Amino acid sequence: MRRWLNKNVFFLSLTSFFNDIASELIHPLLPLFIVENLKKGPIGLGIVEGISELTSSLFKLLSGNLSDVVKERKKIIVSGYLLAAVTRPLIGFSVNLHQVIFLRFLDRLGKGIRGAPRDALISLSVPESDSSKAFSFQRAMDHFGAFIGPLFTILLLQYFSIREIFYFSIIPGLISVLLILIFVREEKVNFGKIKSIKISFYFKLPLKFYFFLFIFFIFTLANASDTFILLKAKSEGMLLVTIPLFWSILNLIKALSSLPAGYFADKFGKKKVLILGWLIYSVSYLGFAHASSFSSFIVLFVLYGIYFGLTEGVERAFISSFLPEEKRGTGFGLFYFVEGLGLLISSLFFGTLWEIFGMKVPFLVCSLLSLFASLLLIIL
Repeated sequence: MRRWLNKNVFFLSLTSFFNDIASELIHPLLPLFIVENLKKGPIGLGIVEGISELTSSLFKLLSGNLSDVVKERKKIIVSGYLLAAVTRPLIGFSVNLHQVIFLRFLDRLGKGIRGAPRDALISLSVPESDSSKAFSFQRAMDHFGAFIGPLFTILLLQYFSIREIFYFSIIPGLISVLLILIFVREEKVNFGKIKSIKISFYFKLPLKFYFFLFIFFIFTLANASDTFILLKAKSEGMLLVTIPLFWSILNLIKALSSLPAGYFADKFGKKKVLILGWLIYSVSYLGFAHASSFSSFIVLFVLYGIYFGLTEGVERAFISSFLPEEKRGTGFGLFYFVEGLGLLISSLFFGTLWEIFGMKVPFLVCSLLSLFASLLLIIL
């Protein structure tokens, strides 16, 4: 294997692949489950998604710093994947919104525990010059899993109810846990003495990193939960079986575009690729505001998938270049916390705008706000 595609990068990526099969098996059905089965509107969906994302990001903040302190990232990563694997199927037993919120909280808690330590371990496993490729490969495998998950959903919908489909997610979820337990290795590295978790540690990172976080927060305010896009498609008359199809296409494009984006970012510059991705996001949300036909949603899901491919791995590589090795976990944790706070505000705001002004207005507002963030990133 090439030096950037080493054993740790490969199996951490394969773990993401199976975990996302489990996650995306149910994700396209979640907005329909909340709105139709539990009889809650867009605001209820916004509450569930906003709280779950903030939970994830808050615990990424803590687990990232913890991984820098104890210098044992693998155990933290395993516990996060295991928690998500065993709680995700329980959503199928929910009979009210409070139960869904609690179970999504536990699911996202698992994501929060594993996220920053995993990214820190990847960044420490490869040279900085190859970091975009490594992170983009991990994102590509993650999205290939997310591509396959909805295909299983389409198949299972022929034989099972929405509730019953949630139960199947435990199988790939447990496979992801076993992969990291067996194959991922962590070298003990002495970065010096960090005796305890301190709030002050979050304020001792490079200034350029904080400036990027500020711009990224503005962009995240425009980045509401993707479940609203699925709800928009359903509201425009798309059949139930087409919703997982749209989601599957989106994740296939994410996967196919991620690794080329990593190569381009390492060769031509991470910031250039990131700006391009954010601009594509702005255009795609402008399109979603007006979309009403099957063909228009297909085109927009492809464009939206390219945005993800261009940005997710590159964002992580971009910020890792700002951070010293001994503070990678802390830096990634702070990055994810800012993302989650923005997503909470965005999802609640998006759902409220939808309820008051209809489907089009929140998409238009997010398009303009993301364009503004893209222009700010140019001057970084």
